[in-house]
Amino acid sequence: KRLHQRSLQYKRRRIQLQKQKRKKERISTVREGVTYEPNLEFNCSVGAQEEIPKFLEFDHSCELVVFDLETTGLGRKSDITQIAACAGEESFQNYVIPRCNITSEASRLTGITFCRETNCMFLNGKPVSGEHIQDALLNFITFLQSKKSPVLIGHNIKSFDLHVLFNRLQEFNLFSTFCQTVRGFIDTLQLCRRVISKEEVSNCYKQEHLVKMLTGQTYAAHNALADVKSLQKLIELRLFEHISNSDYYSIMYHACMASYVHLDGPKKICKSVSEKLSRSGVSLQHVKLAISRDLKAAKMMLQTHKISCKQAENVVKILLCEE
Repeated sequence: KRLHQRSLQYKRRRIQLQKQKRKKERISTVREGVTYEPNLEFNCSVGAQEEIPKFLEFDHSCELVVFDLETTGLGRKSDITQIAACAGEESFQNYVIPRCNITSEASRLTGITFCRETNCMFLNGKPVSGEHIQDALLNFITFLQSKKSPVLIGHNIKSFDLHVLFNRLQEFNLFSTFCQTVRGFIDTLQLCRRVISKEEVSNCYKQEHLVKMLTGQTYAAHNALADVKSLQKLIELRLFEHISNSDYYSIMYHACMASYVHLDGPKKICKSVSEKLSRSGVSLQHVKLAISRDLKAAKMMLQTHKISCKQAENVVKILLCEE
């Protein structure tokens, strides 16, 4: 009798494993598209060959590049006046010649001014050498290309710095090159709010305050190079060990979020779902592509991105109705 029970348990387990294997294979097929076919490059469309991103997981072996910008103003369409980054012992810095006026508030914070009559740039009244914006962007990309699987990390970069940077990269047709170089990004403002209690920092999550409270150091805030070096120390002392998948975003996050915007009214995909998909670099076009390949497997693929079965079914229903 015991042997019979064990035999039944074994059979059930084997059937369960076979089902799991078939499910994984089906999800893999819908994600990867057509991969095995004679003369594939001639027979398949771009959509058939395009791979849909997997759920993005943070790899602690990747190289973190602490990054910061100073700008001509507080808006996302501002020009860049300084780019700085550091990774380990290496650092990068370029002052950038602005093409528009620097606001008085920005100059007060950063100490950066520019005289159009003499074409000279100054930091706290002392001359500094400035690069043309295109050259500065290329220099930054070259610095990043020297790193192993670089991941950008910075304070409030999700809401501000990356928007400014992406606008300028797109202006000079460098966005694709940048995205091929960088794996993703982490915003330390979000990370700090998750792992550091309000009581410990008096409910203030500004970088300068965090550095002073948690490392005991003061520095020249709003100078991009000083900002990245102080933030690097804070990351090493208090943040690195706490980084999780929830803090990690695909470098395509903002572009993917924008792809879901045009769906309104009853056809709107809820923000929490589009956030989860965009975090891994899955755009609306990717979801449509998955549905066109295999409807049922597309639902299963959506669930691998921490989306519930009900939400996945709703996404598919919305997109089928749209068609």
